[in-house]
Amino acid sequence: MAAADVFVFPSKTDTFGLVLLEALACGVPVAAYPVTGPKDVIQHGRVGYLDDDLKTAVLNALPLNPLHCIDFAKQRSWQACTQVFQASHDPQDTKTGHPSRPFC
Repeated sequence: MAAADVFVFPSKTDTFGLVLLEALACGVPVAAYPVTGPKDVIQHGRVGYLDDDLKTAVLNALPLNPLHCIDFAKQRSWQACTQVFQASHDPQDTKTGHPSRPFC
């Protein structure tokens, strides 16, 4: 995948598209439809391009910087996702910095 110029994601029904992050981790920008999944994952104009016309999306994604794609994917690692999930479920007391409720 790392040898590709652009990763074209033709699905209009995929709910997330893990392959989008895999392509980005390889430094490959994404061209996709502006639908649920790609809209939730792709930073339009920076690491990919979303358009109802995939040819337009591809042509606009070609000049995007592969290093931006890699950096973007690194920020969405399983570890980063876990930290976000934990933070949203274990709010901390702003005074003590400790969880505001006990762990079960």
